[in-house]
Amino acid sequence: MSAESRPNILYIMTDQQRFDFMSLYGLSACRTPRLDALANEGARFDRAYTVCSLCSPARASMLTGRFPHSHRMWNNNDMMQWAVRDLPDDVELISRPLNEAGYRCGYMGKWHCGEAKVPTTYGFEGMDVPNYGNPYATAQYAEYLKRTGLTKPERRPAIMDCSPVQSPIAGELVGDIRASSTWFLTDYAIDRLEGLEDQRRSDGRPWMLFASYWLPHHPYFPPTEYLEQYDVDEIALWSNFHDDLAGKPPNQKRYRESFHRAQEHDEDTWREIIRHCFAQMTFLDAQIGRLLDALAATGADRDTVVLFSTDHGDMCGSHGKFHDKDSFMYEELYHIPLLIRRPGVIEPGTVRDEFVYNMDLATTALDVARARIPEANQGRSLMPLLQSDADWPDDIYAEYFGHRFLSSNRMVRWADYKYVFNPISFDELYDLGADPGEMTNLIDDPAYAEIAAEGRRRILRWVNETGDDIRHAAQQMLS
Repeated sequence: MSAESRPNILYIMTDQQRFDFMSLYGLSACRTPRLDALANEGARFDRAYTVCSLCSPARASMLTGRFPHSHRMWNNNDMMQWAVRDLPDDVELISRPLNEAGYRCGYMGKWHCGEAKVPTTYGFEGMDVPNYGNPYATAQYAEYLKRTGLTKPERRPAIMDCSPVQSPIAGELVGDIRASSTWFLTDYAIDRLEGLEDQRRSDGRPWMLFASYWLPHHPYFPPTEYLEQYDVDEIALWSNFHDDLAGKPPNQKRYRESFHRAQEHDEDTWREIIRHCFAQMTFLDAQIGRLLDALAATGADRDTVVLFSTDHGDMCGSHGKFHDKDSFMYEELYHIPLLIRRPGVIEPGTVRDEFVYNMDLATTALDVARARIPEANQGRSLMPLLQSDADWPDDIYAEYFGHRFLSSNRMVRWADYKYVFNPISFDELYDLGADPGEMTNLIDDPAYAEIAAEGRRRILRWVNETGDDIRHAAQQMLS
């Protein structure tokens, strides 16, 4: 089989990047010129969603093509309450069928999919950072400083949360930008990419490189030169910034008033937080650009499929000054960017509006590699949507199992609507066509009774078809 029919794969993943953290959409002041260019060079999926708004479950899904209830890493593997520390032995990552198909697989950056089982456990070459990890604490970073003569930059906190813990939310990274963890990670990825490409030219074996960044996840500590690119006066507050959560499940308000308590910050402070977040995203965008430039410099960009997405989104002050994420299923957490570039196959500037998952990229990678797709995969390859008409679902299903406290939630999104099943409270229904900020819960509105019934039917279909164990509760509570 020719190298042209089995391309290289560069899979780039960011951490906690919501849909409107891309300037292409014109929905915020956030500037991402390199990601915008990547979208224009290939395809963008405007209705892409995460399977779960939490790191470990989503990342495991992106590496396996399976829902969290299927791979069983339901929540963060290193938190107080966890389902599994490491994925069960019967769960395959995409690296196995890719290795079987002759691919060399590289990995760099954030893992958060295991404690004892790390990337090299699964056949990846490169960086092993158990659990959430800290790039500054890796042996690779220490060697990088020694080799370059650089000094670790200083993080200067400027804004703390309002909880008794007083965790930093935002600040400034002071020092040589080349010593930042994100610059270091990009250099590491470039070294891996160049090495893999040299090997391909020697023996013909294609490669797959998984480049996993820790940004733009909070705390937001952008380098000084990127923070200076944003003026706080250009930062607009979100349309739902003043959501009082009336008519929403009571756990949302309790969470907001207990964890971080960021609702105690005023509007000016929140504009500064968002400014820092956008600056951090723009810095990350530039580093992704460096990586793509390095790919082009090897001359392998025409033979490489680039996949880009994120694990989940970020509240960043939405819905009444929420910080981070938890047991609510708003668009800010679930609606995410997803891009694919494949020169000569995907028409530049392609835009698709089907509902797709970040976990679909696992099956997509195996499809373009012509590798074995495990029977357990629940994600679909996105290539049929880009090459011809395809039979595709008209809705999408997502799940949540808890983070700081246990909580099972399920969501179905279709047409202009979203239904959220909350077993321990009352449910939610939103008309995103009329209310894109999800301010008004319509679950008890008689005018939406039929839409609510349709949402319940759709959730019941999804839980039964996917084997989600919550079906035992859903069948009794939603039928």
